[in-house]
Amino acid sequence: MILQKKFEFIKKLKEKYNLPLQELQEHIHYMQNFKVTTPIIGGFSTGKSTMINAFLGEKILRTNITAETAIPTEISYGAFNIQAVKGHNKKSLTLDELKNREFSIQDTEYIEIQTNHAMLAQLPTIKLVDMPGFDSGIQAHNTAIDQYLPKSLAYILTFSAEEPVMKESISDFLNELKIHDVPVYVCVTKADKVTSSTLEKNIEAIRDSVTYSLGLAPKKVVPIWAKKKLNENNEKVIDVNGLKSILKDIEENSRFIFEKHFSSLLKQHVTIVEQYLQEMLRSTELTVSELDEKEVRIQRDIERVQEKVTVEQKHFSTQLSNSITIIQAKINDELQANKNTLISMLASGQDIQTKLNLIVRMAITQGIKTEFEPTLQKHISKLSNAIQLDMPIDTFRPEQNNIDEKTHETLKNIALKSAPLIFTAIGVALTGPVAAMIIASIPIIADLLFNQHKEKEAKKQAEKKLVMEIIPQVLQVADVQVANELESYSETIHAMIQEDLIKKRDLLQKALEDTRTQKLNEQVEQQQLISEWEKDLEQVRGILNDAIVTM
Repeated sequence: MILQKKFEFIKKLKEKYNLPLQELQEHIHYMQNFKVTTPIIGGFSTGKSTMINAFLGEKILRTNITAETAIPTEISYGAFNIQAVKGHNKKSLTLDELKNREFSIQDTEYIEIQTNHAMLAQLPTIKLVDMPGFDSGIQAHNTAIDQYLPKSLAYILTFSAEEPVMKESISDFLNELKIHDVPVYVCVTKADKVTSSTLEKNIEAIRDSVTYSLGLAPKKVVPIWAKKKLNENNEKVIDVNGLKSILKDIEENSRFIFEKHFSSLLKQHVTIVEQYLQEMLRSTELTVSELDEKEVRIQRDIERVQEKVTVEQKHFSTQLSNSITIIQAKINDELQANKNTLISMLASGQDIQTKLNLIVRMAITQGIKTEFEPTLQKHISKLSNAIQLDMPIDTFRPEQNNIDEKTHETLKNIALKSAPLIFTAIGVALTGPVAAMIIASIPIIADLLFNQHKEKEAKKQAEKKLVMEIIPQVLQVADVQVANELESYSETIHAMIQEDLIKKRDLLQKALEDTRTQKLNEQVEQQQLISEWEKDLEQVRGILNDAIVTM
């Protein structure tokens, strides 16, 4: 039974027994529209859009854009449709408008393109994202790149064959990306611009640079000839087979991701039906008065558990405060460690805003992994022990009384989901008063270069500005944002646990109420019902057992 059919079968059972359907229907919709988001990232004007056009065999994306008109563009397989997206607002576009109209990151967050192109038909679960270039000088572009981190399952980096140099911004990004554990591929564009021997040498240089920054070798490094130009043998070439092989690899891996992810979701829904049927079967042995007594006991148990949860949450608040303080200290340590670099950049008239964001972002991400995540894991473990309801224990699946699979999945991905939200918010905050201070400081310090002391005076002034004004304001913004976001995230976790607790109570009470109704209904053959429940339970367990094996 394929995954989709299993979901539909469980849906029918939930409908049959009048169990909640909304979350299951959302998961089915999500499954039907599942895509592996794959951003294509590189320096500005490294040929990303030209490569995508060559891959599609037609010019869909504009290639003569400026930094101001570059925005993320999502491309996936589907019925032809183009939309410009800003928040919840979507505006339909024609292909001519897409090609000829100038867009701005300030008024359009991203463009969404669905097309039934033959090449994309072979890659139905991939969503390519043509990202604005690094070092464009526009802070909103950096924020856009940050915002794709939580939902990206693979990355394709582009480097020009003419410039096999790893820029600091991309190196910093790769250092951060290795924390998120996603596959990275590399396309070396403009391969027609250099000789074969130079291309081979530059590909190896790029591979070595990416491996050094990422901490492991990229999955693939491929050359791209995206324009019909003469090569050294006077032949007109266009070759994007390397990109095709990368996308094929991602597509094949996406099937594994799909099976693993939705098998886990399926298990959650199957468990609900299993517990309901088990409780129905157990309750048939009780009298109506015993059912009433058990219902009262369940309510009492819920109140007892909620008291334990409240006590543990208060204890966790103290631990959370300590974690936040440590993460804030890490931010300060990283800023101090990079002080000399920032002073040199500021003294030479460079914009240090992007560098500041990278420093803060790395400190937060590492702090969440080493401080916040372990603290939260211990907290959730204690809560799982506190939540002991009268749920049926089954030797078929003895681990069923452990903390829910949903919570485990949340914890495993905590850094991936929460860290980008925090440092994106900080990045936006840093574009305000701190950015204004940096911009105002640059001409003042640059003027010192015309004095006789030149560099020495410029660096002295830069250090004063940095230490006395810029770093304190960065810390103030970061400290508040870290505290707010981590506390908010923790509240979400607690709300999820409370919601799950209520769902379990409602499930048990429904099973008791349904059993009571059947007992009072003399027209129903009890044994016939029991046989039907046992049959449904056997089928549910068959699906559950298969889901466990395939995960």
